[in-house]
Amino acid sequence: MANFRIAANQRVVLDALRAGSAFAVVANHCLIYALTAEGDPHSSIRRFAFFTEFGHQAVVVFFALSGFLVGAKSIESFCWRDRSISSYCIDRVTRIYTVLAPALLIGGMLDCISGWIGPTAGFDSGAAWKSISLAAFFGNLSGLQGLLVPVFGSNAALWSLSYELWCYILFPIALLAFCGRSKSSRIAAVLFFVSALAVLPTALLKYCVFWLVGLSAWKPPRLNPLIPASLLAIFLAATKLGFSDIRTVGYGLYLGIAFSTALLIASFHGREGIESSLVAKCAGNLSAFSFSLYLIHYPVIHFFTSLIGGWSHFEPNPSAIFAIWAALMVMSYVGGYAAFLAFERRYHYLRGLLKREPAPLLGVAAWR
Repeated sequence: MANFRIAANQRVVLDALRAGSAFAVVANHCLIYALTAEGDPHSSIRRFAFFTEFGHQAVVVFFALSGFLVGAKSIESFCWRDRSISSYCIDRVTRIYTVLAPALLIGGMLDCISGWIGPTAGFDSGAAWKSISLAAFFGNLSGLQGLLVPVFGSNAALWSLSYELWCYILFPIALLAFCGRSKSSRIAAVLFFVSALAVLPTALLKYCVFWLVGLSAWKPPRLNPLIPASLLAIFLAATKLGFSDIRTVGYGLYLGIAFSTALLIASFHGREGIESSLVAKCAGNLSAFSFSLYLIHYPVIHFFTSLIGGWSHFEPNPSAIFAIWAALMVMSYVGGYAAFLAFERRYHYLRGLLKREPAPLLGVAAWR
């Protein structure tokens, strides 16, 4: 039986990767909105964009982290002797929906206000309003955005949550095909799994591979952390050199990002010395609300941009672009932290109530 226990230093690395990935995604999206203020970006803006446009790569890192944490929980719940499928379902539902449901409601409200303001100064703030409907709302709650319904409102980042939700479903179903208590349950699992593979889009299944790669970090090699960190930097740089198309050769590079992330996590197994550092505390604090930040930042950015009436009436110079980008970053983090305080930090109380056990600690352990 495997020992799925996260070492103290691994928690720090997980927190740092999670906080850094959230920052990369938000920084990328804020720059996209800020650049509406300028037609032909200045060279300094292009250089700045080179170092901030890592949003897609950061999503791959998120999938590897999720596979490492949730994949292990799946094996514990579906294959071990003291299996607890209900515990797994409670963990996933409380972790996701205490953040997702409020984020959809808040995002929808902000988009409705943006739609009421209407398109001004060259910014079509009402476009997102058109994709707000009950069907889209419940479809996004069910993980069907990008499959049967559009993303809800302006929250374009929700596409990746749909992919991740399907990883949470498909991997346990695959485990049941081997570890089911009865022959009928194993046959049903196989039929469901094969049917899902037949109908789900190839892009989603590719991200499921990134998720599975993260699970490989549970077999720690004897490796200097500088090696996987260097590999990760190389693969990240390679995706910026014209090989970023995930549908072609770029997929191999994104797979390399996932493997490097897994190796980096694994290389800190058994190491000591950073769990009580200032970096560890900062990473833990920032990672704690990264899920709220991810789910709320797009509507917040969209709302404030529409409130101003777009940025095209600002003087198109690098200083203005940087100022707009920084302002959007601050607003996104304030919105994400407020959502965390109001909703996300309370999920562990609901989880404990449903399981009739003490609430787990906040942080990366509870992310499982």
